[in-house]
Amino acid sequence: MSRIPICFVVLSCAACILLVGCSSPDLATQKEISDLKTRVALLEKDMAEIKAQSAEADSAEQTKICQINMQTIANEMQAYKVRTRAATYPAIADISKEIGPGKILEDLDKAPECPESPNNIYSVQPTSDGGFRVICTDPKHGKWDDGQLYPSR
Repeated sequence: MSRIPICFVVLSCAACILLVGCSSPDLATQKEISDLKTRVALLEKDMAEIKAQSAEADSAEQTKICQINMQTIANEMQAYKVRTRAATYPAIADISKEIGPGKILEDLDKAPECPESPNNIYSVQPTSDGGFRVICTDPKHGKWDDGQLYPSR
């Protein structure tokens, strides 16, 4: 993402150089000015498309990281059940409250954070069939349900 503003500055400077490159702005023909404006408009359109594609790629990457976080939490829930020999999985409204020694997710040093927003939280809900699901508060990230990732809810 940091490349986009730099590219825009470079392209804007190139347009200025083309305009100033004329021996005198008064000597530039209307056609040269029109051509330059067309090129600048095309460059701005290209930059807008690149920015949109970059944002889409970033969002997809953040979703994938969130889903990996949910898988990590699911693995820790399995470890909890093995360690404690619990008959069922516990409900956890906010996993960040259950991290560390003596807690449900004691093998984690810190709570995974959703890359989309620090305000998103992960929770664990037991299911009626004896399993569990891990959910991020951002519904676009899907859920981890009984050993399988469901891309969106």
